[in-house]
Amino acid sequence: MRRGFLFFACAGWLVALGAAWSGCYHLSSDCGLLLTCAGTGGSGGAPASSSSTGHGGGASTSSSSTGHGGSASSSSSTGHGGSSSASAGVGGTAGSSGTGGTSTDGGGALGSACKVDKECLSGHCVESVCCGSSCPTCQSCAIPNHEGTCRNLPAGVEDLVNHCEGVAVCDGSGKCLGVAGHFGDACTQGAADAGAADGGSADGGSADGGATCFNGLCQAGYCKLAIGDACADDVACVTGRCAAGVCASCATGADCASGVCGAGTCALPGAVPCAVPSDCAHDFCLNGYCITSPSGTCTLTGCNFHYCGGGVCETCGQNSDCPNNGPCVNQTCPAPPGSYCENDAECASGQCGPAALLAFPKCM
Repeated sequence: MRRGFLFFACAGWLVALGAAWSGCYHLSSDCGLLLTCAGTGGSGGAPASSSSTGHGGGASTSSSSTGHGGSASSSSSTGHGGSSSASAGVGGTAGSSGTGGTSTDGGGALGSACKVDKECLSGHCVESVCCGSSCPTCQSCAIPNHEGTCRNLPAGVEDLVNHCEGVAVCDGSGKCLGVAGHFGDACTQGAADAGAADGGSADGGSADGGATCFNGLCQAGYCKLAIGDACADDVACVTGRCAAGVCASCATGADCASGVCGAGTCALPGAVPCAVPSDCAHDFCLNGYCITSPSGTCTLTGCNFHYCGGGVCETCGQNSDCPNNGPCVNQTCPAPPGSYCENDAECASGQCGPAALLAFPKCM
C-alpha cells in the first residue's frame, strides 16, 4: 500500500488531496485538470489508458497499470473547451467523457449504423452511418460498399443532405451543376437516348420532346445511372443490373433478376417500373409496371397485381385475396411494403418512399 498527496490549484486556492491507491488512480477537477499517478502492478491484468485535455486544449497526461487478474478499463475527461479521447485495453470497454466531452460509450466503427454523433467513435453520424468526417456537398458517406467514407455522388444525382442551390444535381466530381432530368425523373426515351445503355456519352434529349436526362440515359421511362456508377438496386441502373454496388452490364441471363439479358442490358422482372412492353422480360407492361409471366414461384412484391395465388401472380377477385384483406380495386391489390411505387395511393400503407440513396422509391 502506498500513500501520497496530490496538489492542484483551482480558482486561486491550493488544494491537497490524500489518496490511497492500488493500481492507478486519477482525478478530474472542476477546473478541467486531470491528475494521474502510477501505482504498483500485479499480474494477469490488461492495460488501461486515459487521456485528457485541460483549459483551451492543453497537454494531456496518461497512465497505465495492471492489476491481479483484473479486467481492462479506460477513461477520458475533457476540460472546458478541450477535447477528449479514450482507448480500451484488451477486453476493455471504451470510456466516457467528462464535462464538454464526446461520449464514445457503445461507439460504432466507420460504416456502422447510427442515429446520433455520440454513437460513433469518429463523432460523426452522417446519413445514418458512422463516418470519418462530415461530407461536403455532392459527396455521401452512405455509398453502397463504401459506407463510412465520403465519396462523390454519381452524375445526375441530387444531394439530399447538402442540397445544391436551385434546380441542380451533382456532376460526378463533387460539384453542383444546374440541369434538368435528374436521376429518377420521368423521361421519354427517344432517338437521342436510345442505345445509351452502354454507359456512353449520349447527349440526352428526346426525339419526341420528352424530358432530357442529365447523363443522356433514359431507360424504361426514367433517368438512370450509367455503367460504373454507384447504385443501390437493379432498377437504378440503365442496364438493369447493380452488382456489388456498381452498375454493370450483363453477359448472360444468370446475371439478371429476370433471367433475360440482351445486348448487355437486363430485361426487367415483374412489378418493376416500365414504359413499353419491350422493357420487360415477358413483354408485358401494364399501368407502368412489368407483369410477371404466370409461371413459377412469386412474391407479393414481385407481382404487378400484388396477389400471389397458388405460386403464380394473378389478379385479385375479392378483398380477401389481398394482403390485409384488401381492398381489391380493378383486380389489383394495394402494393405491400417493399414494392416499387410512384405515389402514395399505390401503397397499402399510404406512403411511397422517399427513395433511399441511389435507389427508386418503394412502399413503406
